[in-house]
Amino acid sequence: PGQPHPEISIETPGSANAVLIDGNRLVVADGPAGVSIFSGPEGVLAEGLTHVGTVEVGGDAVAVAGSGDIAYAAVDKAGLIVIDLDAGIVLTTLNDGEEGSSAWSRPRSVSLAGHRLYVGYASGWQSPHGLHVYDVSDPAQPVLLGSESGSVEGRNLAVVRDETVVSPNGDSFGIVDFSNPAEPATLATISSKGEASGVVHVDGHQFVFADGTGGVFLADLSDPENPRILRRVQTPGEATGLAVTEDFVYVADGSGGLTVLDRSLCPLPSEDWDGAPLD
Repeated sequence: PGQPHPEISIETPGSANAVLIDGNRLVVADGPAGVSIFSGPEGVLAEGLTHVGTVEVGGDAVAVAGSGDIAYAAVDKAGLIVIDLDAGIVLTTLNDGEEGSSAWSRPRSVSLAGHRLYVGYASGWQSPHGLHVYDVSDPAQPVLLGSESGSVEGRNLAVVRDETVVSPNGDSFGIVDFSNPAEPATLATISSKGEASGVVHVDGHQFVFADGTGGVFLADLSDPENPRILRRVQTPGEATGLAVTEDFVYVADGSGGLTVLDRSLCPLPSEDWDGAPLD
């Protein structure tokens, strides 16, 4: 099949690192500018987006997750920032310690699943990278349930199967089972063609991941111990973050800005697909 092409590109106040879509609102982790909020027609169509405002968060916003009027932003050297999107204000900041201390770490990714918030941390001053899971029943007061360190870098993550988390680790992705958050278990890894970066759940057991200059990939996790790459799509920039609707794939594409792909040009494999990677 032919390669999908970008529909449009949208300028943001900062540097687009990740995107969140909820209803008619699109939220961008916009680097040093903070968290930028856009609105559009119901379903957030590719055209007609309006910049509502940008919330300053005291650092570089690198990832964002949320639902309704609450967003959780991973902000480098600032912490996990909880934002009221309707009011455009910061509700609370969660950090593991002061910069330069042995406890200091840097949130790099977030994913919300029900009342659980999964946060990926990069290495801090003397702290390892890894994944933390919080109870956010009260968004203003996240409670740590458990953590995993060492097998993944924590730069990005997605919850794909129930409590199974996919997170990058250099040129691959780690598959981690968080059914018991106090004792998470690594199940498998999946290789990428470039620098593994953003990842987002699509449908069922399928997810897409951003691969820097390698573009965007579709993968399958029907068997968590044997994940498979299905398809690749090239983008004009450096794909780092993703958000998906029924019709479009929104890519935080670095120097390419916000790239929008038409999902109808990203067909799923046929029923007789033999499991081989599709380029």
